Amino acid sequence: SLPLIIYSLLVLLFSFFFQTPEKEPRVRLYLRSCVRCHENLQSLKAKEMQCVEDEDGLKQIIRVHAELEKLQERLEKQLPVFQELVEALDTDMSSPRSSKSGIGPIRTLAKAQMDVSDHLSRYAIVLNHKLRKIKPVTKGQTNIVSRIGTSKMLYYRERMFLFRVLMRSLEESTPPDTLRLIQYIVEVNTMTNVYVYSRHLCLELVHFSDLYGLDGSLAKAFAEQDEVFVKDMRTAVDRACQLGHVEEWDSHLQSANQLVGQQLKGKRLLQVNRQVAQARGKTYVKNTVYMRSLHIVSQLCRQLDAKAADKHFGSSRASLESLRDHLEKLSK
Repeated sequence: SLPLIIYSLLVLLFSFFFQTPEKEPRVRLYLRSCVRCHENLQSLKAKEMQCVEDEDGLKQIIRVHAELEKLQERLEKQLPVFQELVEALDTDMSSPRSSKSGIGPIRTLAKAQMDVSDHLSRYAIVLNHKLRKIKPVTKGQTNIVSRIGTSKMLYYRERMFLFRVLMRSLEESTPPDTLRLIQYIVEVNTMTNVYVYSRHLCLELVHFSDLYGLDGSLAKAFAEQDEVFVKDMRTAVDRACQLGHVEEWDSHLQSANQLVGQQLKGKRLLQVNRQVAQARGKTYVKNTVYMRSLHIVSQLCRQLDAKAADKHFGSSRASLESLRDHLEKLSK
């Protein structure tokens, strides 16, 4: 009929001059549709959401794989350095001039040992937490995640075995006093790391609570543990000073606080996508903050367990475990 033809022409002209925007505007009006069109729209929307989920799953895989590759590059640089230092210290200790070598090489060795241990701890956390939490959408993604997990776990075991061999060689060739000093320096650096990152994270949590209106109980929980970390850090510094570590407590605490300020200016521990935050609201921000905080606290727990003697820093271990349990409950 003539009215139907005219209506069809008007629809074609309207769709030609007024095309649908690629990005859905924030302010919009929804049109009613008939039953048949509604079913077609539902089918199209389901296909679109499936494509988005596939893309999100693939992005997660790419991001985690890139993080593992970056850690592998660091390990490939630091492990040979640590091996050379262990061999050099072994040669130095066997020479008649070993008593005149000073504390410099020991500090360098302790720093290298801590760097390798850090990278191995982070590698294990990415494998055990981030990679395992990826939820593949397609069969192809499942195969990719499985192959990445198998190959990266094999790499981790090989490098961990080499690190343990070097540590055993160091223990066998180094006098007890020197070994004790190396361990104390590592513990000073580890407790300083715990203090710096916990305080940095606490300050960022306060900022996020003010910015997005989040509950401030998590920041308060971190602030309550600050005194525990300071006390254990002082214990580590005083213990190392007795064996020749020259930095006194006051100057060490000042350096640690300066490091917190520098990190706040140049490095953010908590980051959210503002556009996604506007679209999804407070729930997205909370989940992102909780998951990132849990990752950092888990990393600190693992580093403290790996580097400090079992009988040292019991209060800090308990505090970190308490924070981790609290974050795990919030993340569920």
